[in-house]
Amino acid sequence: MCILCNDENAYAGYMAYLDDMELRGKTADPGDAMTAAMKAADAAEAAKRASKSPFICDPIEND
Repeated sequence: MCILCNDENAYAGYMAYLDDMELRGKTADPGDAMTAAMKAADAAEAAKRASKSPFICDPIEND
């Protein structure tokens, strides 16, 4: 599956790029569109990592 189908943030970044190019009256470049998608996915992942507390522990499983 492609990154646009797999990652909601990447898809949102891709669509934001396409909308921006349409508003400017320019033709979207496929390479730049994928770069925008990757940047959006990376930014979302970084924000998720930054919001985690180092003091949260996962429960220990005893079998």
